[in-house]
Amino acid sequence: MLTTWYSGWYNGLARKHYLDLRKGKEAEHEVIVYCKAHPEQLIIEAIAVVFKDMRAKLGIEMKP
Repeated sequence: MLTTWYSGWYNGLARKHYLDLRKGKEAEHEVIVYCKAHPEQLIIEAIAVVFKDMRAKLGIEMKP
């Protein structure tokens, strides 16, 4: 649920108002993998890292 909320927040900042379930599940999996590899980091930091990487890979830029 946290990755869904964070995804919505980031998509809102990017002015993209839709839900992509496939990307959501992928992001959730990546956050789990990242957290297992970096247990010292807060989950909110892990989510930020994963979403930043996913946006970069997809060529998505945040709008001011």
